Amino acid sequence: MNSKNCPCCYRYNLKKIYDSSFFKTPVMKCLDCSHYFTEILSTNQLDDYTASFWKTYRPINDKGVYAGKLPKASFFKKLWAMFNFFTNVESARSISQYDFIKPILKGNNMLEIGSGQGFTLKFFENKGFNVHGIEPSKEICEFINKKLKRGSCDVGKIENISIEKSFDLIIMSHVLEHLLNPREVLLRLKSNLNKDGILFIEVPNCISGNLLGSINNSPHIQHFTKYSLTKLMKDIDFEVIAVDIFSAIPLISITDYLMFSLKWIFKNEAYYQNPSGAYLRMIVKST
Repeated sequence: MNSKNCPCCYRYNLKKIYDSSFFKTPVMKCLDCSHYFTEILSTNQLDDYTASFWKTYRPINDKGVYAGKLPKASFFKKLWAMFNFFTNVESARSISQYDFIKPILKGNNMLEIGSGQGFTLKFFENKGFNVHGIEPSKEICEFINKKLKRGSCDVGKIENISIEKSFDLIIMSHVLEHLLNPREVLLRLKSNLNKDGILFIEVPNCISGNLLGSINNSPHIQHFTKYSLTKLMKDIDFEVIAVDIFSAIPLISITDYLMFSLKWIFKNEAYYQNPSGAYLRMIVKST
């Protein structure tokens, strides 16, 4: 990343707003498009920090997914991992995203960029979609491919992988905030959308109350707001079809975990619309 220009609008009118971040580097604000971003010293720095973070953050690490082993995490995360193994409660996000996408979607060929542990791919496949995923972890891809009946997940990073097919739906859920150059990636994805294809994006909603959490607690490079993400999309000739902000029951205390689980058991929505919520969702199509 060129620290002298904004990764979204490429302009140079920047102001430093914080001296440090998760990466121990400054956070800048673009005064032209109002986008916040964390400066990164090098791609090696990014890879080192990210690898270390995910090993401790994930409730189950890559190898533990297969072996059933849990990392050194909090009691609640261990309990949650065990509960999810038996109930698949992590699909709550996929259900909420599907309900948001369904009224607009035409076609059933889907690509997910950053497939995580495969919850969304498996959910959409069960809904009759032809699914394909991209995920940096080789072990996670192997795990996902064992779960899928017809679909597949390939090893790769969206920044440097070549995608030859086109799709009716591309999903990027909590991926865009980790990219060094989101504008460049989004422009390349245009060629992978069918005529009526749509791109679904979910990112942290970094309004004032949520911004510091995104900056300090996670390996996020980009810190989007509804305004800055909308402006980026319009600048690169995407039409915004739908945009909304959601919250979910926080998973901090044992009461939170129980409430989330009860919502799942009784099939109530665990994610809900909230103008100041933590999650920003957007559906766009190429113009």
